[in-house]
This record gives sequence, C-alpha cells and structure tokens, in this order.
Amino acid sequence: MRNVLFIYNSTATRLEKRLDGARRYLRTSGWDVRLVELSGETPHLREALRQWNPLGCIVERGSAHGRAPLRLFRKIPTVFVDQGDGAACDGWNILHDSSATARMAFAELRRLSPRHFAFVRDARNLAWSREREQTFLKLTAKRPASVLDDNAHLAERLAELPRPCGVLAANDAVARHVVNAAMLAEIRLPNDLQIVGINNDVFLCENTTPTLTSVQPDFERSGYLAMETLRRAIEHPRLRPRTLGYGPLATIRRASTRLLPRLDARVTQALDIIASDFANPELTADTLVARIGCSRRLLDLRFREI
Repeated sequence: MRNVLFIYNSTATRLEKRLDGARRYLRTSGWDVRLVELSGETPHLREALRQWNPLGCIVERGSAHGRAPLRLFRKIPTVFVDQGDGAACDGWNILHDSSATARMAFAELRRLSPRHFAFVRDARNLAWSREREQTFLKLTAKRPASVLDDNAHLAERLAELPRPCGVLAANDAVARHVVNAAMLAEIRLPNDLQIVGINNDVFLCENTTPTLTSVQPDFERSGYLAMETLRRAIEHPRLRPRTLGYGPLATIRRASTRLLPRLDARVTQALDIIASDFANPELTADTLVARIGCSRRLLDLRFREI
C-alpha cells in the first residue's frame, strides 16, 4: 500500500483548507492519505505508524504545544507544518510567514486612517505572536502606537487608548477578547476601535459581535506544499532538509473594520453574507434579500444611500 499519514492538530477551518491543498496534489501522486489526530500520546502515534507503515508523514502542529516527537519519525520521511511555538524543528518544515500576514492585516487598519494603532499579544507569547508584534512595531515606527497584553486588564488599557484606534490582534481568539473587553469598557465598535484578527477562523469571526475582519493565511497552499515537499523527501532521501514558507491569501473584511457613514442593519447583514459566502455560485441578489428578509428594492435603496 502507498499510504501517507496526515497527522493533524488544528482547528476545523485550517485543517479543511490544508486538506484541500493536499488533495489537489494527490491527484497526480497515486498515494492514499490516512488522517491521524495528534493527541500528544506517544503510544497512539507509535501504533498508527506500526499499523499503516507509511511511505511518509505530514505532521500538522498548528495548535500543538511542546516539541515535535521527532524520535518517532526518525526513519520515516516527514514534513512538519506550522510548529505550535512557531519555530522550525530538525527536518523538513512548512512555516507560515507571520510577518507578511501582519503586514496585510496592518494595511487594512491603515486604510481607515485611525489616530492611533495598537497590537494585542497572545497571552502565551509564542514565536509567531512575537514575529507579528515585531512587524507591527516596524510598521508603526513613525506612528503613535501601543502594545497591549491579553489579560484581565485589557478593558482598562483599551479605555486609555486615543480614539479612533486601529487594533491588530495576534490572532482571531485574541481579537474576540479585544471585542469583549471593548464592550466592557463601553467603547463603540467599529467607530472608536477597529479590529483585525489573523487566521480567519470562521466560527470565531462570524459568531462575534461585531463580526471580525481577519486575514486568511493560504492554508490550502501549505497543504499542497507539504505534499510536494514530502514527495521530494521520499524520492531524494539524501537531500538536505529545508524550511519553506507560505503567506497570506486575502483580508476577509467584516463589520469590525466596516466604517459606514450611516450604519444600517440590513446592509451590514448583507455585507457579512457576501464576505462569508462570496464563492457560492448560488449567491445572487435575489437569494441575498431572501436570507435577509426584505425586498430587493429596499436593499437597493439602502446600499445607494450608504
């Protein structure tokens, strides 16, 4: 059997995109991919490796903690994707370019011309969060800016910031904390505080009020690149391992950075639907108004007014 193990530890959105990229490459490989959850239990992984005896492994560690279990893969060609702490390990690595993604996120905030900028760290202060913070500091070197911690005092710190303020959160989970803290501090969103997250975790972004603007990393590209790199490692075992990168794909704009002259609930809802469902060929003006529950004429009028 020509089995490859895809060992994962990630959110559903990220994993789905990575598998899309992996499957796109697999159309020409002739491999069968077996999914194995990275639970952190060594016996569990060892048993999966013994059972499948794979040609190679892709180990996706986007949400994992601690070091990769390298000793288990010593004799198996293996590609590691997105170490949980953001640092490459020995062997082949596919890592997210956090700096490029932070630049794209900052561009969305700069478009709004806020009076002040702020970055909110991830509480764990992992390598990818530090890289995004360093990029933010370079981009704001000649602008008024602050760096905040994601902790119990976040609401107080947000209340002290000059307004309007553009906030870059280390990721979507931190961005949601910023929204909640801003509400506690009675800060108007997005008028006084505009917020951008990273990862485009659809569950978090769509279920936060206001919905969260976020930068979508090219997770599909990372899955394709991982499969392409694994084939190279299998076919050329003497090659010196390298670390390859992938960057951001797009900014998905939602209500947290949508400044409208006159805010209208129907238009806001329509823009959120378009942002989340833009690739759906069945999304038309008629299906849009049906989901909102108003007439097309009224929605046309509201869009024109704004």
